[in-house]
Amino acid sequence: MDSSYSSVFALDVDGELGTDYFYAKPYNQSVYGKMVLSSAGYVTTVDEYLKITWEPANPCDIYGTCGPFGVCKLSESPICSCLEGFVPNSDDEWSKGNWTKGCVREMELVCEANENSTSKNRGKADGFQKMERMKLPDFYEFIDTDHTTTCQQWCLNNCSCVGYADVYGIGCLVWSGNLLDM
Repeated sequence: MDSSYSSVFALDVDGELGTDYFYAKPYNQSVYGKMVLSSAGYVTTVDEYLKITWEPANPCDIYGTCGPFGVCKLSESPICSCLEGFVPNSDDEWSKGNWTKGCVREMELVCEANENSTSKNRGKADGFQKMERMKLPDFYEFIDTDHTTTCQQWCLNNCSCVGYADVYGIGCLVWSGNLLDM
């Protein structure tokens, strides 16, 4: 947004306290007394006469519904599944519909067997499964690859890389750690 854009919403960042506040300040101050966004994705407005709660229409819109390495698909039942090569972290919780613990890898990667080397110089190589029409996971890192290295090559040569996306118009995005919110 530039300075000509006018909105009732504002962001207040306090670097010393490490807090961020996103708030609405309506033009007519009598409209809302208080607005609260819960960690579960519910928005509640409260004034002296009325309390209204909105909830996400799609459970896949709730952040991290299927946990790490889990994929949310509203068209399937159950809505959560694990990526190929992964299994539920807790079969008991998963069977009860609590998918927040997500999934864990079935087999150790070649990279994990020897952290001091790249995947390609240890014989059997790790690889990536191509996935299309997916919401990108949270917590990516932008990598400025040069013309001699592709995004895939960069990721294969870095054992901490668990996924990558070569996004048209943006460039190379990579993930390390857990893939969350797909």
